[in-house]
Amino acid sequence: MTASGLQRARQALQRGDAEALLGERECAWLDVKERIYLLDKPKGSEELAKDVAAFANTPHGGLLVVGFAARKEHGEEIVDALHPIPRALVNLDQYRQVIATRVLPALRDVTVDWIDCGNDTGVLVIYIPAQPRSSQLFAVPAPTGNTEVSKSAVGVPVRRGDGTTWLRPHEIQHFIGLGYANSGDGADKLAAALAAIQAPREEQPKYIVGGGARLDRNSQAGRQRFR
Repeated sequence: MTASGLQRARQALQRGDAEALLGERECAWLDVKERIYLLDKPKGSEELAKDVAAFANTPHGGLLVVGFAARKEHGEEIVDALHPIPRALVNLDQYRQVIATRVLPALRDVTVDWIDCGNDTGVLVIYIPAQPRSSQLFAVPAPTGNTEVSKSAVGVPVRRGDGTTWLRPHEIQHFIGLGYANSGDGADKLAAALAAIQAPREEQPKYIVGGGARLDRNSQAGRQRFR
């Protein structure tokens, strides 16, 4: 089961056994990064908040681990190599601050830890436990591309398979319509809806966060836009 795989991986990391992740597949509960988030740049903070909130919007939570490379194999990302990052590049408190201020509402029991690999290098481990159903959905400020945090728009990311997707407007409206926070069977409805969203889908979204309708390059508007 997903939860047991997540817990086994977390326990191995808590023991300092980072190499236990080698051979694992990125999935609904595991995301590895080779490079650190550049939190002094707007995009870095936005990306971290998105990745954390996406796990928080699943029934089981997840692990976000920085310091590994992955290879593509049969359409899957396989954790392939341990690439420890310099300790001097990681400010744990800064990571905690970004998560605390950019994910809404506040998450419970998220941990940001460091696994030492010697030579002043290591692995950054962010654990997002399963969150109370009454707190979901978790949102992040819509990307702005600058140092200011949007106060008027949000996006809702969800982990789906080995990637992250943004909920589309009609999906967000669907969740609002459920009224899950105030109904007795709301938790079951939310779990079913999240499971449906996480299932693979082929169609391309018509809208993106902070954007409008997708333009067909072959349409008149599209030809004008992509000249």
